[in-house]
Amino acid sequence: MDTRPVLRSAVSNASQRRPRARISLAISACGSIGLGTMFAMSNVPDDVGVATALFMPALYLTIALLLPVVFQMRSDLTAVLRIENALTLGIIYWLLLDMLQSAYPFQFVTAANVQSAFGMVGAFAGALWIGASGRGWPLPRMVAATAVREFTTRTLYSATLIAFVLGMAKFVIGSGFDSATLIRGLGASRWDTPWSRGDFGGADAFLDHMQYFGYIMPSLCVLMAMKIGWLNWRVVTALLLSAIVVAFLAQSGGRRIIGVVIGAALFTWVAAKPRLGPRVIFGGAATVVTLLMFMQEMLRHRGVGFAGEVEGNDIGYLHVDDNFLRLAQLINFYPDTVEFVLHQPLFHALTLPIPRVLWPGKPLGPGFNLPGLLGMQGLSLSCSIIGELYVSYGLWAVLGGGWIMGRIAGMWNKILQLPTGASRPLMYGLGLMALFAGMRSAQALVQMSYIVLAWIFVASLLSRANASANEGQRGPY
Repeated sequence: MDTRPVLRSAVSNASQRRPRARISLAISACGSIGLGTMFAMSNVPDDVGVATALFMPALYLTIALLLPVVFQMRSDLTAVLRIENALTLGIIYWLLLDMLQSAYPFQFVTAANVQSAFGMVGAFAGALWIGASGRGWPLPRMVAATAVREFTTRTLYSATLIAFVLGMAKFVIGSGFDSATLIRGLGASRWDTPWSRGDFGGADAFLDHMQYFGYIMPSLCVLMAMKIGWLNWRVVTALLLSAIVVAFLAQSGGRRIIGVVIGAALFTWVAAKPRLGPRVIFGGAATVVTLLMFMQEMLRHRGVGFAGEVEGNDIGYLHVDDNFLRLAQLINFYPDTVEFVLHQPLFHALTLPIPRVLWPGKPLGPGFNLPGLLGMQGLSLSCSIIGELYVSYGLWAVLGGGWIMGRIAGMWNKILQLPTGASRPLMYGLGLMALFAGMRSAQALVQMSYIVLAWIFVASLLSRANASANEGQRGPY
């Protein structure tokens, strides 16, 4: 007997609580976050130039963010699958984790800048919970239609082969279809590969979009394994092909990419499970720990490649990004020194899918230049989506952006309420990780959404092929 509907029913019941209950939870979350934010701001020391100075403020806010998540899970373990909980953890990961590790001292900021930065993080988190408290926007028809489709094992295997061919196109074509060059490039540094290109590339930018098809392969392997077992020859072959694609993606040094690819497969596996028991929870936790360790190794080898020797590049903490520091630095400059940039960061992110060869005059950047303001020209500094919202229009943009992310979370939660479909767990996992990565920047949010579009394309292609085959078998009347 198939027990998979048990988990779907539990998630559906949790998600379909009375609006009043969801609103009460959001109010409680806002209260917790508000108190945590006030504690964090009031405990910022005058001297923030010491690595350990912001540990306690970050801890206060982290506890406040975790409380509503833990409160839900205490009564309903399936609450871990709600997207707003994942985004709350994303705030901790992308903005607070470095301070929790006392990773580095803060420079070019004052205590007041840091206090304001904590305030912005708290405001975004509170708005996110308010946005997620309603029913959310309806799922796009194309997403819902793809999620409920049923696929045979053979069809999923065909999807994996298609994704492999398309996902490897950038690397194979960039290597001139030469296997020796392809293998040498795998061991080179990220800047010395035959498939690397400049920031403002031409027609070869089309090839960059092809690699997103490879992102869905590990998740497809999970779906097949859930149907026929991990030792079936189709699953083993798909795993080998997935490992090849992941190796080439890892060579680029983009830790966020590997996190999204493996994370999507992990949550596909979790969502496909009939029940969330201790085995699933511990298995997921072990996967996350292993993934973080691998991403740390990627950082160490990023400048020399996997074939290079790494000397003196040991990192004494789990490196993420210095997003909170950059947020505080932006607050130092905006709007007192530089005016808000309004729509420019969002507009730049939305134009990313368009290759410059088709639009030579499209924006070159998000409209603000923090490295230039700091005298660090030539560097690329991330500041999180909260930082980008802040430079757009201050607190109001942060609140609006948090509310919109909450609404999107509420929308994507509906995938697990759909009727059973082979694609439902995969669509959920891909979207969750795209949103999680989007907490780093609007650019990451747009780029990682390509993987959802990639799966919709492959699924539609296979559905049409199957329909044509069935029509051919029936023959003319």
